[in-house]
Amino acid sequence: MKRYCSYLVLAAACALAPAAAAQGYPAKPITVVVPFSAGGPTDTLARILGERMRTTLGQPILVDNTTGAGGSIGVGKVVRAAPDGYMVSIGHWGTHVVNGVYYTLPYNLQTDLDPVAMVASNPQLIISRLAIPAANLKELVVWTKANKDKVLVGTGGIGGASHMVAVYFGNQIGQKFQFVPYRGGAPALAGLLANEFDLYITQVGSGIGLVRAGKVRAYAVTAKNRQAAAPEIPTVDEAGMPGLHTAVWHGYWVPKGTPKDVTMKLNAASEMIPLSWQHWSKIHPFAPKDQAEGYQFIVRELSKYLCEITAFDACSLQPNSGAQGEYAGLLTIKAYHESRGDHHRNVMLIPISAHGTNPASAVMAGMHVVVVKALENGYVDVEDLKLKASQNADKLAGIMITYPSTYGVYEETIKEIIKIVHQHGGQVYMDGANMNAQVGLTAPGMIGADVCHLNLHKTFAIPHGGGGPGMGPICAKKHLAAFLPGHIRLSNQQSAISNQQRNHAVSAAPYGSASILLISYAYIRLLGRDGVRSATEYAILNANYMLARLKDQFDILYTNHHGACAHEFIVDLRPFKKSAEVEAVDVAKRLMDYGFHAPTMSFPVAGTIMIEPTESEDKDELDKFCDALLSIRREIALVEENKIDRKDNPLKNAPHSQFVVCSDDWKKPYSRELAVFPLDYVKQNKFWPSVSRVNDTYGDRNLICVCPPTELYAAEA
Repeated sequence: MKRYCSYLVLAAACALAPAAAAQGYPAKPITVVVPFSAGGPTDTLARILGERMRTTLGQPILVDNTTGAGGSIGVGKVVRAAPDGYMVSIGHWGTHVVNGVYYTLPYNLQTDLDPVAMVASNPQLIISRLAIPAANLKELVVWTKANKDKVLVGTGGIGGASHMVAVYFGNQIGQKFQFVPYRGGAPALAGLLANEFDLYITQVGSGIGLVRAGKVRAYAVTAKNRQAAAPEIPTVDEAGMPGLHTAVWHGYWVPKGTPKDVTMKLNAASEMIPLSWQHWSKIHPFAPKDQAEGYQFIVRELSKYLCEITAFDACSLQPNSGAQGEYAGLLTIKAYHESRGDHHRNVMLIPISAHGTNPASAVMAGMHVVVVKALENGYVDVEDLKLKASQNADKLAGIMITYPSTYGVYEETIKEIIKIVHQHGGQVYMDGANMNAQVGLTAPGMIGADVCHLNLHKTFAIPHGGGGPGMGPICAKKHLAAFLPGHIRLSNQQSAISNQQRNHAVSAAPYGSASILLISYAYIRLLGRDGVRSATEYAILNANYMLARLKDQFDILYTNHHGACAHEFIVDLRPFKKSAEVEAVDVAKRLMDYGFHAPTMSFPVAGTIMIEPTESEDKDELDKFCDALLSIRREIALVEENKIDRKDNPLKNAPHSQFVVCSDDWKKPYSRELAVFPLDYVKQNKFWPSVSRVNDTYGDRNLICVCPPTELYAAEA
């Protein structure tokens, strides 16, 4: 029996029943789950939806509004629903992960029902205590900026429309604000009246009575054309915060941007919301265990999940970054050899196709690096590996290998490589930077590796960039468990932890940046076993789709014997330097005119770009990026054919800022339209670079003294 798990934009009720009837599904009991509390917008929509289903299908509807506190709990009820009935969850587009097992029916209600009319009695309302001296929304923003280090914003739950309004309002304030979530509107209103927080976001139906009774001050309704419920209160637009009515009704994600070499995924807000909760963010890393039992639970559960994903036996969540994970893994191997009296084993084989930080980590761990050659197709040269392993057999500590390789291919001889190293007494460290091409399909432990690190800030959805945040836990087989990083604060709660291990720490805190572990925990729990596998499959599919679109116009480096890649691939731009004097940096900067941040440039091969779309990008976005590159290829062809000047062309002058194209002094041999609107989709949603072309290497090659004269210090004193 099919069940329906329907994820809806909050502002609209789903036309589920007509669709079900039209498709001939049998009449069964229907339960509409409200993920938040009774009396809220979801409850209202559930009842509207329930009535529509009842009249269409002619059967009773049960509205379950006992869930409270969040959409994931409501979806959990759907997932656990008995197979003899239908169950529907009212939620937000993007709040929940769609599980392919269930039938999803999103509808554009503007073609079916008027979403404004459906919730006309429940637009969101911003209210505050009377003690706050602000007469309108603009004054409220000014007052909070001037008088509050932290603004406490109450909502009826996490993940709902009121929460979205709170996020938007917090961004307008431009300072730190903190959510105070309650299990329902009534307790939250009581909390506001008791001065437990400063502002409260609620639907008009819940708050207008208190406003009219003079108990609280109202500031704005969140959407136009909804003043019938509270005509005396201006809308947000009229109060000086335009755009909120649109932001409220959209599901919210953190945007990623361009397909890149580094795994950077779309990050669901539902995964990151817990980081704002006090009971996670305010705990000291050295707090007594009985005060951090929630963290202990997360640590145990996440460690278990990561061990299952990697097919390893033990896990340490201490390393704070991927590079620190590499270092920790090598120290683990080193400690293992030393425990066996093999202090002389200090040679680490590193294929030239390995991740770039591997040699640095090996040197830091006291290893001697021996490089293994690669074949023309990017594979490890197995014959050279055999030679190097044999030559260093007495001193061999192990090998560091990335799988798939940094060149974007699966090493078809990976098991043979591991066998060779083991035969010569070495351990196999697998760099987990490319685990997004492994999860659910294979595993380091299954392949034969002994230890690996995982980039939680890549494969497992922690947003990253600019140096942090990051987590690089390591997983290992049983024989290495006793040598994983420990900490003086860790007790013998695990049998593998010894006194030696507790003194072998790689981070100041026992579990690294523990708060962001919540993101990876939520990512795995929300996707489940099938979901994480699907993510890997789509990542590989997306990369090969882009490769297929680009391969006729660009040279693609390193594919397998079938002409396919793993989850990423390298586009070779070096031939254009000779044919058109166009370099990789020109293509990278020209992509900005098309609205894209460039993929990783000149790594791992100079003069190339590496593209990794991940599973997060939809086909439209992949096509836009491919269209941009193909359009740039046509621009290069114009240079090659001498139809555009080799020194003064859109590529050499990119990116083009508004200041440049709006200048009256436009003397370029190409049009302004070609400069800034090269394709139609760019006209529809233009991203404007803030500056035009700069000389990237000038500062590196020309030292500039910024030391002020000594007299200036005297003047300041």
